[in-house]
This record gives sequence, structure tokens and C-alpha cells, in this order.
Amino acid sequence: MSGRREWSAIPTAATATSFALALCVANAPATAQAQAQPPADADIAEVVVTARRTAERLLDVPLSVSAFSEADVDRLGLTDITRVAAQTPGLSFDTGAAPDDIRPSLRGIPLIEGRSNVAILIDGVDITGLTLDDSYGGGGSALDLGVLDLERVEVVKGPQSVYFGRSAFAGAVEFVTKLPGDTFESKVNAAVGNFGLYEIAGHIGGPVGESGLRLKLSASTSRFDGYYENPGNRLERGNRDTDGVGLTAVFEPSDAFQAIARAYYVEAQRGQPAGYNQIRTLPPTSTEVKTFTEDDFDPSRIGFSTIVKWPGSDTESLRANLEFNVGLGEAWSLRSLTGLNRNDGVVTYDFDQSPLDTPSGAPVGPNLFNCLAVGGCVGIYDYDVELEQLSEELRLSYDGGGAFKFMVGGY
Repeated sequence: MSGRREWSAIPTAATATSFALALCVANAPATAQAQAQPPADADIAEVVVTARRTAERLLDVPLSVSAFSEADVDRLGLTDITRVAAQTPGLSFDTGAAPDDIRPSLRGIPLIEGRSNVAILIDGVDITGLTLDDSYGGGGSALDLGVLDLERVEVVKGPQSVYFGRSAFAGAVEFVTKLPGDTFESKVNAAVGNFGLYEIAGHIGGPVGESGLRLKLSASTSRFDGYYENPGNRLERGNRDTDGVGLTAVFEPSDAFQAIARAYYVEAQRGQPAGYNQIRTLPPTSTEVKTFTEDDFDPSRIGFSTIVKWPGSDTESLRANLEFNVGLGEAWSLRSLTGLNRNDGVVTYDFDQSPLDTPSGAPVGPNLFNCLAVGGCVGIYDYDVELEQLSEELRLSYDGGGAFKFMVGGY
């Protein structure tokens, strides 16, 4: 719509055809022709980010930011948080004792215990989780991004607590989804690979009459068989099955008012990863470090043989947010963002990677046994996951188009 007020969620200036299967009903031929034969005086596409809670050109932001556009997301297959980390210098993700125990690290600042030092946000809502158990480090809920129609991904490095709260001591990772447009469009992304891998995600949406209402429906499914098989119970190791649906609604009756509602529901099952059972022994002296070399490697200890069918993890996630953007005159605007993040699941996990199934060792927490003893022990992990986060953010902004800009808010 011409003359529409520009809110914080601004798309990048360029789109590109991805390696994934894509069907864009609206304006697809024109886009393809423009990419095939760009004009000689075409400007370089600007990358717009919201790293400081307002829309700015990436070149104007005095921060270290790695930004991925919609075309980058499709081309690189950024449907998993570990894939984002693989494309971002300084960002890494580790997994703890359970498949859903994700531990982000940015600029070498790791998570030891408690709340993550890297904030994770979806459409401005902080979904960073606490440790899953007070007795060991944890990074919160796993991120399943397949159902999200991502417009861009921003990784902001360095302390960002002013903009993103206490979790952003090392930085923040924000996923920004694409809003339904003024014309009908649909999109399908698909990928296949070895070890039984396939991923399919579809999005369809557009305007509903002339009411100012726009809707978008999303759905995704993915499967992966894992790299190893347990010889005892014949279950795959490191497998995952994920299904999700999402709905986005935008109501914009005038240039001065915009309401956005988003909701996503995901069911995910993750099998136990393949592990290696190395029996611990004392070093020759108290000051010598025990090393593990290629000569010590025994392939028979990969994918331990147990007849008990430990299911791994089964989780259900519901994420929803409600956003209001209100224009107050020419330069002032008010934004309200309410977020809900809920995860329910169960994890049954044999993390010592041995064929024995009776717990042993010193208990160090609920349903958790210390498995660091010399000679090894049997560690069985069995617990329920219940996480619910409710947040509210209110922000008043002033931008008169000059050098002076103003923002104040509460969370």
C-alpha cells in the first residue's frame, strides 16, 4: 500500500530464487526477470535490521551484526539453530546431557549453569530458557524453525542487555518472520538427503477482501533417521521427527494502526544421539592430563547395545505473540508486544552410553546420577519438562527524520 507507515518489521530490499523448491504466485516472473537481467545502474540492495529495536540500514548500525536475508535462509537451509551457528563466526551451539539441552556460546562466553548468556528471540519475544535442572548447565528449549517463514535472521554480538534483557550478556540471536502481503502468494520449500532426511515447509496467505485483514497459514514436517543404529533395540541414534503448524494475522485498517497476531505449535521427537562409552582411568600422576588418541578409539563402543527402548525426548511447544503498533502523530509511535512461550515434554535418556540399565553412582539431582566415577557407572536420566514464559513489552518512540531520535520502554 502506498503511503503506509513503516513499522519495525521491514523486509530486505531484495529477494532471490533459492536452491529449495519455491513457488511464488505473486510477482514471481517479474522478480526472476529482474534478477536475470539487472539494469546497469541498479543499486546494491540495502540490508535493513532491527538490532537496536528500530529499523535501520545495517551499514548505519554501530554494532557487530551478522544478518541473513530471506534469500540467504532459503539458500543455506537455515531451518535449524545449529545451521545458523555454522554460518556465523563466533557463534556455536553445544548439546548437554539431553537432546533438548541446548547451550549457545557467543564470542567464547559459554553457558555454565542457569540462564543463557545469549538471548534467543522470535519476532522480538525472548524465548531464552533457564537450565533444565539446577545441578547442571542447560540452554533451554530446542528451536524448531521449519514452520517459521523467516524474513531474516540477525545475530548481534557483544553485550546487548539494554535492548534484549539480561540474557544478552554475550549477544542475541533474533528470528524475524515474514508477514502476509497485500497480494496472494504461496511458497514451498523442500529438501531431501541421505540417512532418511527430508524436510517440507509450506506457506500460503494474502488479504481477506478489503477489510485490512491479511492471513498466512504455515505447516512443516521433517524426518531424519540418524547416523547410527542401536544394535540392542534396533532404534536409530540421533534421529528426529518434527511436525508444526502456524498462523499469522495482520489487521491494518489505517496507516496509524497495525495489529499482528502469531501462533505456532510444534511437536518434536528426538532420539538419543550416538555416543561413545570411554571407561575412565586415573592418570599416572595427579598433575598429568589423561589423553584420548586415535589409537584408543574402539568403534564397538559407538551406539551402545541396550535392549531397553529409551525414547529420548518428546516435546510439544506453543509460541504466540500479540503486537500492536500505534502512530501518535507524525513522529511518535507506541508499540506493545505480548509473548507466550510454553513447552511440555518428557525426556528418558541413558546418557552413560553403556549397555547396563540400572542406575548407579552418586545422585546429584532429581533422577540424575553422577557418571564421572573412575571405571565408569550407569547413568539414567528421566524427567518431565515444563516451561512457561509470559512477557509484556511497551515502548514509546520518537523519530522526526532528523539526527535526534528517542526511545523509552519497559519490559
